[in-house]
Amino acid sequence: MVRPTSDPGRVEWLRQLGAELVTADLKDRPSVDRACRGVDSVVSTAIGVSQRQPGDSVESVDLGGHLSLVAAATAAHVRRFVYVSFTAYRVEKIAFPYRDAKREVEKAIQASGLEYTILRPTFFMETWVGPDEGFNSPDPAWTIYGAGENKVTWISRHDVAEFAVQTLLSPRGRNRVLELGGPEALSPRETIRIFERVTGKKFQVKSIPEEALLREPANALAVCFARGDEVSMTDTLREFPVKLTTVEDHARAMAASSRKQ
Repeated sequence: MVRPTSDPGRVEWLRQLGAELVTADLKDRPSVDRACRGVDSVVSTAIGVSQRQPGDSVESVDLGGHLSLVAAATAAHVRRFVYVSFTAYRVEKIAFPYRDAKREVEKAIQASGLEYTILRPTFFMETWVGPDEGFNSPDPAWTIYGAGENKVTWISRHDVAEFAVQTLLSPRGRNRVLELGGPEALSPRETIRIFERVTGKKFQVKSIPEEALLREPANALAVCFARGDEVSMTDTLREFPVKLTTVEDHARAMAASSRKQ
């Protein structure tokens, strides 16, 4: 499913891969109904918190848009609904719109009668792990939240995509809620040291204290990040054997991409 405003280059790339495309928008229920007709399964990774398009928000996409999608999928007799949600570890103690929207949609999916898989990944490497000023700067900078000592099992979005496929294709994925993390628990400061070793550069570190973050409700996600998020993957990997990306893998890929630029 692509939006009317989707980047034409990316749309063409999908078409060349052999994807059958339908134009719709989660904020437009009739278009979502059309998109769900004749569909066996829905995999939803959409987020509104990033506000990629005008009108995108937690309320319009993460909550309202997904509730419309669940209703449309139910009406169209879709077999399986795979939903990428949000980690439950630690964050349940902090109420904020993004978390609340994710949990309400989870409840709607579970009450819909659809077969479902709910994936709850920790923090994405591609979003949270990387120097703010890039590798090409002579003095690359990195911002950490809190003391930077609490550990996170960072996960790659590519690995989450693989879990979505494996759980969709396997009967073991039916009516499951899976907490997902990466292969290792590392603090932000340990992560910085890995990047310094891979790049041979010293990073300037800026720390935003948790007390400062707590003054603004919009910083709730960063507070969760500061408090750490560890998920054991031992049992999950026995059922769904995904080769997990390490932070060093991610650092080397970023460094290689930077050299090409």
